[in-house]
Amino acid sequence: MGGALRSAEQHLLGGVDMPVEIKELHIRVAVDAGPPRQPQAASSPGGSAADKDAIVAECVEQVLQIMQSKRDR
Repeated sequence: MGGALRSAEQHLLGGVDMPVEIKELHIRVAVDAGPPRQPQAASSPGGSAADKDAIVAECVEQVLQIMQSKRDR
């Protein structure tokens, strides 16, 4: 039966291949449909004092570097 249908299609189209032009394409993507996650640092509310001190020291260092570079301009 499939062969008869194929023959009818070829007869109607005259055996001509016809290109198809796609003018518009819609793509929908869901990257993360779940609830938003908390950052890793926020998930441990206490944290150690040494970790906090290290973060504060790094922030102070970066602020001092920024201030120095602005002063040198």
